[in-house]
Amino acid sequence: MNPVAPPNSRLLTTAATVVAILLAGYWAGRVAIGENHHEDLWIYSSGPWLAMRGETPYDVTKIHARVDEHWAGDENLSGNSGFFLTPQALLVFAPWAVLPWELAKPLWCVFTIGLATAAGWGVRTLTDAPLPGWFTAAAVVAILLNPLSLFVLIVGQSTLLVLSCVILGEAAWRGGWRRISCILWAVCFIKPHIALPLLPLAWYLSGWRRAAEVVVWAAGLNVLAGVVFFGKPLFVLEYLKFVQGGHQTVEFNRVAVNKQITGWNRLLVAGGGPAIDLGMIGTLASYAGMLVIIGLRCVAFGKVQPTREWCFALVGCASLYCCQLLPYELPMLVLGLPYLAGLINSDRVRDRLAAVVLALTAAFAFIPGGDGEWYYQLLARFVGGSWLEAVLQSHRAFGVMLTTAAVLATGPVRTAVQFVTPSGSSASPSFT
Repeated sequence: MNPVAPPNSRLLTTAATVVAILLAGYWAGRVAIGENHHEDLWIYSSGPWLAMRGETPYDVTKIHARVDEHWAGDENLSGNSGFFLTPQALLVFAPWAVLPWELAKPLWCVFTIGLATAAGWGVRTLTDAPLPGWFTAAAVVAILLNPLSLFVLIVGQSTLLVLSCVILGEAAWRGGWRRISCILWAVCFIKPHIALPLLPLAWYLSGWRRAAEVVVWAAGLNVLAGVVFFGKPLFVLEYLKFVQGGHQTVEFNRVAVNKQITGWNRLLVAGGGPAIDLGMIGTLASYAGMLVIIGLRCVAFGKVQPTREWCFALVGCASLYCCQLLPYELPMLVLGLPYLAGLINSDRVRDRLAAVVLALTAAFAFIPGGDGEWYYQLLARFVGGSWLEAVLQSHRAFGVMLTTAAVLATGPVRTAVQFVTPSGSSASPSFT
């Protein structure tokens, strides 16, 4: 079990938490109160708003009409949006559908920042190994103040919600709150393509019953949403029918158009290959391929057991690399923080070098992208017009690929150990 942190590390954690909350709160609050943003929150809350009126949220024309209420004439939004979450998301976002919009925005920021802060304190539970005293402070700062989390806060995306449910779900499981744990992981299935790796992870860490319970809760929440809003237990079938092609109705979701997509298929396009948009089947096939690679790598370990923190790092990488995601999902890489800290804390030079490589490749994926950004201008100046420019402009996917490769190649930190209580059950790490 992780020892209780000394007073100086507790002070550091408290100070870092307060500073991170104040900075994130100021950043998000000034936009929530003074500007007309939180576009994604408006779209998400439009789903239950329509459902409360007996209308399906999977009618893109109705979502477009709702978006035009606030951003009429905006070429990036008008006719270029949709509600692509599962029916259970109607339950999650219903409170924000009934609140006045000017109140809903700041309350969403408070809710998200609060969850993310709790997740930062709970990241320690993603490992069985001892971690440095500074880890929790660094984790809170990394979760709240990385550039993509700050972007998430001003557009009202659900990334920090999903990430927090993953971390807090594991913290709850290890603290003995197993029913709550499974419900939290089931909530992640508002975005099932991102949450899918949680099922093999649950099976590996705790057996098939944990994975099965997550599935049951996710299915139950979708049935409940269908019954509550439409009186249809199988309303989820409408979602499954819609999502196969509906996602591609949004221009910036298409892999041939958006250089900021994180998946492997964006690198294929950048390298001159075909534009393969990943639907449901493509995403499942990508995950299957990743599982095969992980399995082969585990065989290569020999007697080295895959550790908890290595598995969570792989979940973060796989969700970004195997899906066709936009860059605001990059905070999922935070799941690799305990693994990175383990590498830094290792007594092997090889592990510490791997930590440097891992930090650099992840940071590369977080570089601001877009034609007006310094990074794109630098590429245009030095490698403009070449095949290399096309590849490096897809730096989100390139950074995710390199990070995934680094985690796979390095493998579990060999100094990580499984701590056991006198009764023989795994101990839950301290949050501090």
